[in-house]
Amino acid sequence: MFRSFASALVLTLVTTLSVSAQIIIDHRCTDIARIPDRYIEKAKNDFRISYGHTSHGSQIISGMQALQKANPALYNFTTSRSSNAPNGALSLWDRIPKGDLGNPNREDWAKRTEDFLKSSGKSRNVVVWSWCGQVSKASRGDIQTYLKLMEDLEKDFPNVKFVYMTGHLDGTGEKGNLNKRNEQIREFCRRNKKILFDFADIESYAPTGSTNYMKMGARDNCQVGRKGNWAEIWLQKNPDNKLILPDRAAHTHPLNGALKGRAFWWMLAEMAGWNPGSKNHNSQIRPVTRTVTAVSQPADNPGKETQRLYDFKKILDYRPWATIGTDKPFIPADGTGIEVPYGKRTGIIYRGQLCVKELEFKMELKRGETVFWYINTDWNGSLNPTTGLGGIINNRYCGLVINGQSDKEKSPIRINSGELHFQIGIKNNKVYWAINGKMLFNKSIPPELAEHKGSLIIGGIKSQAKVNAIFFKGM
Repeated sequence: MFRSFASALVLTLVTTLSVSAQIIIDHRCTDIARIPDRYIEKAKNDFRISYGHTSHGSQIISGMQALQKANPALYNFTTSRSSNAPNGALSLWDRIPKGDLGNPNREDWAKRTEDFLKSSGKSRNVVVWSWCGQVSKASRGDIQTYLKLMEDLEKDFPNVKFVYMTGHLDGTGEKGNLNKRNEQIREFCRRNKKILFDFADIESYAPTGSTNYMKMGARDNCQVGRKGNWAEIWLQKNPDNKLILPDRAAHTHPLNGALKGRAFWWMLAEMAGWNPGSKNHNSQIRPVTRTVTAVSQPADNPGKETQRLYDFKKILDYRPWATIGTDKPFIPADGTGIEVPYGKRTGIIYRGQLCVKELEFKMELKRGETVFWYINTDWNGSLNPTTGLGGIINNRYCGLVINGQSDKEKSPIRINSGELHFQIGIKNNKVYWAINGKMLFNKSIPPELAEHKGSLIIGGIKSQAKVNAIFFKGM
């Protein structure tokens, strides 16, 4: 109890100090797997964001949406205008107020912000504005006007954090007017300890490496003159990269959008009190979800009892899993997977007293069409136990089961086509269930259920399946 209280106190003090300090977000701020989850959670809980932008600014949103699909529990955000976001989600009012820092002129955005924060935006405590292409033609006086208006807003609304931003690349290089005006913004933010999201710097570098493509004449679409598109070249050279790309990002390569979405979460984590230490060029980008790859031995070498996984005719009690879950994805070394044989009700089970907070598994349905999972349940062999959480899905419907009560909806996917990636998580008294990155359920649960300990089951109903990998973690 004391340790928890002391940790919370330290986190609060660090947060109070950090938000008044300089925060510069650039190309070195994209390896977000470094960020402890608690700072992401704190940012989602503490910040209520208003983001004014037009098309170029939407690149950040595209990158954040890709992360949300990859890890829907951790990187959950909503653009709903509701004053209160769902538990576990960051509230981000997108394109509110309307316009950008130069649209319809170079000053109107400030008046819109003032009116907004005095009326419908009273609940917002973070304001972000982005440019379109107006920095390219800006004079020194134009940028000085921008900086002065931002400072005036900071003085008028001391409880709101304002994020400064640079303009996107235009191919004019280091000696061009764009870079000079961006340097003017950077110097002001460094000197006055502001929060800067360096839009231009992020799109000047590949995810790993130290080449500054801005100096080589790179444009906002990542094209470097006749030398090619640095984003495409990097992806070709790094086919096993761990990045999650959006389907598209306005005016640019999806890789650029992915980096900006990552950098935005990094910025929020720093604002929430995280101290990343020294920032260097990224040498690697680590996955934001557990990536399943082939291994020569099962995780933690469970021993001879592992062999029982491959030959059983009923629900099997698998005890070698640790009492806190699997530290790494468990992947059978021989490629056969963990067989869930055909039967009225068959599966695999961890029969114990474990409160599972995260469950992921990859499954191929070989016969039939109905599979299920349960966590934190007092399992008695029933498909509708009165405790715990569960999910049942087939090609017609999917149902989330909470303490025996099922909430059914029409199935949004075909489950007998290819490998299925299940993701289940419990965060802030809510349960999340996604398949192949598509959110099926995001629902509140009783607080006592969020801490209930019980068994874990993955199985099928008159179906045959193969579980290719599994990961679970709890307390």
